[in-house]
Amino acid sequence: MKLSNYVLYHSVMKNISLGSLSSEQLLEFLGNGRQCGVLLEIEIANKFSDCVTGTQGAGADIIREQDDKVQAKTYRSNDYPDRLVSGKDVSKRDQKKIFTTKSGLWDTKKEESERVVIVDKYFSSYDHFMYIDISTFGIDYSYSFIVIPTKDVVSTHNRGYISYNDILLWVKEEVTLQ
Repeated sequence: MKLSNYVLYHSVMKNISLGSLSSEQLLEFLGNGRQCGVLLEIEIANKFSDCVTGTQGAGADIIREQDDKVQAKTYRSNDYPDRLVSGKDVSKRDQKKIFTTKSGLWDTKKEESERVVIVDKYFSSYDHFMYIDISTFGIDYSYSFIVIPTKDVVSTHNRGYISYNDILLWVKEEVTLQ
């Protein structure tokens, strides 16, 4: 099977064990997001015939046929409940809070003009972005993901951030992987 754009895939990792860690310890360890991100990039690449894993930290996370560079980002959809933010007419799902750009920008205080250049250069380095929802990974190893062309991400981002509703609007089909 080939990895398609605009498809929201649902999957569950099975038969996971690591040394002497109990199931509860492993769920807690992998469920925090930092550790499961790289693990899921490899898992996802292994599920599709047109994908291989990229080089961690030095380029694309997944490479598809014809040198198509895919950069993966994890997020938690349960951080964006379907309700209005208290005292505002903006849903949490509309807030541009999903970090999409270079991780080194996340906690820096760069000037806006410098930030814009870095974000634009970052986006131009990738053909697609993959958003991996890890909201339930720490409960039962389930996750979902979608691949979006960079041009669509660029058209909606704000300072390198997108909203959960952006992701929902890109979904054209849903598929559950076995």
